[in-house]
Amino acid sequence: MPHPKQLDVFAVIRSTGERTTQLTQQLLNEQLTENQVAIIHEKPFRRALERTYEIGIEKNYRWTLAVDADVLPALYAIQQLIEYAEQETDSLFQIKGQLWDKLFGGPRLVGMHLYQTCHLKQALECIDRSDQVHRPEFHVIESMNRMGFHEVRKQAILGLHDFEQYYFDYYRKGFVHAQKHGDAISLLHNYWTRMATVDDDFKCALAGFNDGIEQGGIAKTDVRYFEDRARDFLNSFRLKEKPELEIEMTAEQISDLISHMRVSREFKAWNRSLSFQKMKSRILCAIVPWIPQVFRKTIKSCLGMKTSRS
Repeated sequence: MPHPKQLDVFAVIRSTGERTTQLTQQLLNEQLTENQVAIIHEKPFRRALERTYEIGIEKNYRWTLAVDADVLPALYAIQQLIEYAEQETDSLFQIKGQLWDKLFGGPRLVGMHLYQTCHLKQALECIDRSDQVHRPEFHVIESMNRMGFHEVRKQAILGLHDFEQYYFDYYRKGFVHAQKHGDAISLLHNYWTRMATVDDDFKCALAGFNDGIEQGGIAKTDVRYFEDRARDFLNSFRLKEKPELEIEMTAEQISDLISHMRVSREFKAWNRSLSFQKMKSRILCAIVPWIPQVFRKTIKSCLGMKTSRS
C-alpha cells in the first residue's frame, strides 16, 4: 500500500460553518498533506458544488474529493476509496462509501464523494442553476450517468456523519430531511421521537422535521433560509446554542467508534421495507411482459407500485 501522503487527490471541504469544520480538516490532514486540502464557504449548496468542481480542475490531481464539513473521515478512508476507484474503467465519474449517520441510526451513502477530475468540466455543465432541485449533487451524478459516466457505491463504512453539530444545524437538517427523504419519513419521525427524550440534538431535528412537513415544497439547500426559524425554535425550547467544538480526535479513534456502533431498530425496519419494495419491483418486472396491457395497472396497484400511462 502507498503511504497516504502520496495519494494523487485534492480534497475540498464544503463548510457552511459546521461545528466540526476544523476537526474534519484535521482528520484529512492525517491522510493528506496540508496543501492537498482546502475549505470553502459557499452558499447556496449549488454554488459550493460548482466551486468544488472548479477547484478540482484548477489543482489538476487525478482525483478530487468532496467532503462535507459534517463528515469525520476514518483511518485510511481516502486511500480505501482511491483503491476502489482504481479498479474501475475510465468512464468512472464518482465513487463513494458509506458513513455512519447519527440522524438515521445506521450507515448511509452520503457526505463524501471521490470524483475523477478529468470529467469535472463536463460535470460543471450539468449543475442545475435554478435552485429547483432537491439534491443538486445527485442531479449532476444522474446527468453524467445518462451520458455514459458511471458511479460506484461501496458498502465500506468510511467515517461518521452529522455527529457533534450545532443545534441550529440539527434543526436545519430535520427540516430538509422531511422534504428530501419521503421514503424515510416514518424512520426519521419514530427514531427522532424516541431519541429526543435523551438527546437534545434529536429534539432540534424533530422540530425542524415537523416544520419541514408543514412547509412542504422544494427542499431548501441555502443555510441562510433557516437562521430566523432556528433562532425562534431555540428560544421557545430555552436551548442555548453549543459552544465551538474543542474535541481532539484522530482518524484511528473515529474508526474505533464505528466498530462499536449498533444499528437502530428503526433503521433496520426501514431497510426491511426498502428490501421489500425492491422485491416487489423485481416481481413486477418479471411478470408484466406476460400480462395483458388492460390488467397491468391493476396488478401494479395491488403490489403498491407507482403506475404510468404506458
